[in-house]
Amino acid sequence: MAAKSESSLEKWLLLAFERIIERLVATSKTSNLVKCFPFLEERDGKQVELVAKSVSKGLKDAMEENIREVFEEHDLTKLFAELDRLRAESSNSKSDKAFRPTGNVSDDIRPFLMEILTEEKERLIQHIDEASSEKSALTASVTEKRKKLLETLETFRKEAETLLKTSEVIDSTKAALDSLSQTYKDLEGK
Repeated sequence: MAAKSESSLEKWLLLAFERIIERLVATSKTSNLVKCFPFLEERDGKQVELVAKSVSKGLKDAMEENIREVFEEHDLTKLFAELDRLRAESSNSKSDKAFRPTGNVSDDIRPFLMEILTEEKERLIQHIDEASSEKSALTASVTEKRKKLLETLETFRKEAETLLKTSEVIDSTKAALDSLSQTYKDLEGK
């Protein structure tokens, strides 16, 4: 839609300048041209008219080019769109009258407070969303660490059971060795 408004505005400006040039040339086809270029006085009327047409065409082309350059260089389309937005906002106002306080301060400041409160609400909602996403990330991290801790505890429990079994085997082996040693001593002593 911006391209349409640019082209229509640009066309309107070009048309306006073209009409201005045509009026200038039409009102004094030769008199203004002759005043600007005295050497044309010596020429006949047809040649002066051809020069006038050529000058008006050159002027028109130069103006068209300048208008296009100004549109591109200063981004007039964007500025005109902003102007249209401001016009629409101003036409949407409730009345043409200027603000007059009612005398009731709470009623007078309510529209201003609503704007501030709305902005504050949006900021708080954004803050809550950020905190919620941070909480979710922390919850996931804690859950993962708990899972790893439980796995480590299970590994320790299994190793402890293995050590207890090994200890029992060592104790039973030691008892068997002690028993054998006692039997060997008894046998030697006999």
